Amino acid sequence: MYSRTDLELLFKTKVQSLQGNYAIAVSGGIDSMVLLHLSATCNTKFTPIILTVNHGLRFEAAQETSFVYQYSQNLNLKCHILNWYGEKPKSNIQSSARQIRYSLLLQWCHENQINYLMVAHQKNDQAETIMMRLERGSGLDGLVGMQEHTYINNICILRPLLSVSREELIHYANTKNIKWIYDVSNDNTKYKRTIYRNILKEVDNTEELINRLYKTSIHIKRSLDCILHYVRLAIDEHLEFNNLGFIKIKLNSFFRLPEEISLRLFTYSIMSIGHKKYKPRYHKLNNIFQKIQNNELTKPHTFCHCKITKNQEDNTLCITREISTIDNIIIGPYSKTSITWDNRFKIYTNNPNNYSITISSLNKSYIPENLKKLNREAVRCLPILKYQNKILAYPLQNHLIDDYINMGEAIITIKEVLIKQNFINLTYSKFISREHLL
Repeated sequence: MYSRTDLELLFKTKVQSLQGNYAIAVSGGIDSMVLLHLSATCNTKFTPIILTVNHGLRFEAAQETSFVYQYSQNLNLKCHILNWYGEKPKSNIQSSARQIRYSLLLQWCHENQINYLMVAHQKNDQAETIMMRLERGSGLDGLVGMQEHTYINNICILRPLLSVSREELIHYANTKNIKWIYDVSNDNTKYKRTIYRNILKEVDNTEELINRLYKTSIHIKRSLDCILHYVRLAIDEHLEFNNLGFIKIKLNSFFRLPEEISLRLFTYSIMSIGHKKYKPRYHKLNNIFQKIQNNELTKPHTFCHCKITKNQEDNTLCITREISTIDNIIIGPYSKTSITWDNRFKIYTNNPNNYSITISSLNKSYIPENLKKLNREAVRCLPILKYQNKILAYPLQNHLIDDYINMGEAIITIKEVLIKQNFINLTYSKFISREHLL
């Protein structure tokens, strides 16, 4: 069992490598109140900022945020109450509350240049998570459970208490006279997590079982990291990342790989092009994969915002973007902007006009001569500048086309292609969260 001193030393160790101020999500429950107290009493070089969310979905929510705010003030910590003013869901309340909470937390961190968000998940939470995922038939990505740090939308989610049991946190709270609020919804058996929490309580060896499930997650993570290492080694030999923003898979060598490696190469290609945070459902993914293996993909197939096309001539598989799923972006008048577009390109745009213009995919618009000999499907997924359905500028060319570019010298330039880096990020387990923010 962690002693008071051990727990404080653990917290200091977990935060000493941080490169800036961090936020802590505090609900008022035992776990997050201990985390709040540790951040206030353990001297670290950066100052914590307390965030608490009032989603308005339970009557007690406002009281809980007020409690957290006052407790933070008493410890001389800054606290911000984040209120939800959107539509209140009528079903899946617990899941909706979780999504609202993290949406507000991550948005606040982005707006205030905070790169770290600390949450209070602990060892019991991990055990419950693994049991839930075992029931769902999860693979290694799911059975690794929650991780001590995970990147979501470029925010690092930290879990410094993941190796600490709930009983150890309660013991620490009692010795330090820490107050907390008990959420009665934790006893509601209509929630799957509550059922597994009760199962763990009822077994004869609760502590031992929780410890073994926690250790299992560590072993699985080590195995997953090994597999991902070999996925990275296979990238350059079996994949081609094209500057037009698509991926080509070399099937002749691809299917000589172990299936776990080839399936992950295919999966991460889909995620990189389709701008997907989470892996596709296995049965849908595997159906397409089997068709490719059996040479049954006779026509283009759309899947997860991608278009998958088999090229019989060179026995390759082209994964391009599905045009209809690409969003438009409005650029204001007299603006020069560098942005990430469609998660595939970093682009520079110049709008010298006194009106807003649109970045959209080329789609069915006229293709200039210098692009006609390139992959037609990929070209139609490139960004262009438009105003009232008239094309102002194309990428990848240095000259104007008089018939189409006649409304000022608007410019769009592709500065960087991001798909390979996106792919590589997915091969590190800290980036491939299956948590959906538990």
